[in-house]
Amino acid sequence: MLLEKIGVYCARNRVGVVVAWLGVLGVALVLTLGGPKSSDSGFEIPGSESTTALHTLNREFPETVERPGTAELRFVFAAPKGRKVSDGKLTKAIRASVRAAGEQPGITSASDPFAGDRPAVSSDGRVAVSTLAAVGLDDSRAEAMTEELLAAGSPARAAGLEVELGGALSSGEPECSGRPR
Repeated sequence: MLLEKIGVYCARNRVGVVVAWLGVLGVALVLTLGGPKSSDSGFEIPGSESTTALHTLNREFPETVERPGTAELRFVFAAPKGRKVSDGKLTKAIRASVRAAGEQPGITSASDPFAGDRPAVSSDGRVAVSTLAAVGLDDSRAEAMTEELLAAGSPARAAGLEVELGGALSSGEPECSGRPR
């Protein structure tokens, strides 16, 4: 009986009902976009096992602690179908590109994907990855550094390799509800 009355009302007042629902949707949208933001403050419980473990890791292995203004990037090289990155010409081009990337300001190291102790080549031999360590970053420099690193890949690109850069140079905070803080 109640549902019948609601249905009759909605049928007779279609425009008003649609406007009311759009208003509800608008309020929900405003609350979502203007609501709470993500927090970058740490959370720890003193004396808990996980907090103690994290403090021990940070003390024993300080190089693994993420520091502001640092980034770890992946310089990825893909050979065309039917070829392998270990082909002489391609290997030489990849090493030239990695060397050029390692000489860029702010790059502290660039790993050789063909290093004997830690090769970074896919099992099918078509993809090689160099890990780049970057320091002294800020958002104003991120775009320029990305362009410089991609330009460093020109020897590999000229040899017919596909070159991509992965990772994040920006220290931008994560977004919450589609809007940055």
